[in-house]
Amino acid sequence: MNSTHVLRSLAVTVVCIAAATVARADPTLTTLVSFNGADGAGPLGSLVADGNGNLYGTTRNGGAYGYGTVFELSGPAHQTQTTLVSFNKSNGANPAGGLTFDSAGNLFGSTSGGGDYNLGTVFELSGPSHETLSTLKSFSGYDGASPNDGLLIDSNGNVYGTTEDRGPGNPGNGTVFELSGPGHQTLTTLVAFNQSNGAAPLAGLTADAAGNLYGTTSAFIPPSGASGGIVFELSGANHQTFRVAANFTNAVGPRSPAAALTIDSHGNLYGTSQFGGNFVDGTVFELAANNPQTVTVLKNFDGFNGNDPVGSLLIDTAGNLFGTTSTGVDDGTVFKISLSGDGPPTFTNLAIVNGPDGNYIGSGLTADAYGNLYGTTMGGGANSEGTIFEITGAGFAVPEPSILPLLTVGGLGLLFRRRRLKGQVIG
Repeated sequence: MNSTHVLRSLAVTVVCIAAATVARADPTLTTLVSFNGADGAGPLGSLVADGNGNLYGTTRNGGAYGYGTVFELSGPAHQTQTTLVSFNKSNGANPAGGLTFDSAGNLFGSTSGGGDYNLGTVFELSGPSHETLSTLKSFSGYDGASPNDGLLIDSNGNVYGTTEDRGPGNPGNGTVFELSGPGHQTLTTLVAFNQSNGAAPLAGLTADAAGNLYGTTSAFIPPSGASGGIVFELSGANHQTFRVAANFTNAVGPRSPAAALTIDSHGNLYGTSQFGGNFVDGTVFELAANNPQTVTVLKNFDGFNGNDPVGSLLIDTAGNLFGTTSTGVDDGTVFKISLSGDGPPTFTNLAIVNGPDGNYIGSGLTADAYGNLYGTTMGGGANSEGTIFEITGAGFAVPEPSILPLLTVGGLGLLFRRRRLKGQVIG
């Protein structure tokens, strides 16, 4: 892959160009949707927006058959909710990640279960209203199982993702895969994780300007015993060169990252870990481009300011980081970390959700051209089935309108697997 390739993803990050921060009042959280089961339940993935500002996402459960949905929010103030797909197990089940647009406006996503072998699928939604569902891949186990996050698409239309489980070899602990060729019918396993090189990737992939791919695994089993996961890089022709960019072995460092990484215009990588840190409640970390083996913890969560961050970070054009914690304080938080200046990072809690607003933020954030932020909660809301929320006045610095209409960032893997891994890696 050459440097001209542009990759689109729910993990895509923003090139920091001249910022135009919109002055707003204090942050205000508004619930746009309270799911009721019939229209979906338990959204875990981040939202994605089209050029008209319509929002698209998935719910892990609910819908006509109880196996989850793909939905659209359109119209003024996103008041019109449309269910595009109700999964029925044969065509997929329980999507845990968000969606990705290709250059033609088609939507791509994955389900963690269902399909021909009940081990997960990759799907495409095409047509003028995204009404046509095509199952591109049903995972069989040997080629991986349980894709749990969003996908990455390059300018040639090749699709990249991860599976949490199985894959070639013994033990099979997940894969990195590519779908290419006509109809995306050719699957290539780029990495087969086997504990010694990482295990259980919960998050999708991120690409730099040269087309190198970056990802994380939530666990790693070196000869000395279990560690808290790794950051890896895939480079070279056809992404065949695998390198461990960081190994989370520090007892008070990040542990078990579950979200895709974010990359800035200088090549610095930013991420969240659901556990670890000084208080074992999760971290925000950085891998500097000029020293990628060194992990710098930008924030240690302690429960009082949030805990268990499992969503990807969003970068605005001023270089500020925006993210979420799944729990803590009440039922999750939205935060901002300012990296400007020579001083230490400045942390601000922008919003706290509780039961009526939502419960358990399992996704990263999406921003529109006006600096409004959008996210999802897995539970809570009026019907206790999850919500979609909007935050205004967050101080998100947006580019000039002629430069970039929409910014999006990706979401997360599977809650129940994470809870299992907490005891495995930390306990």
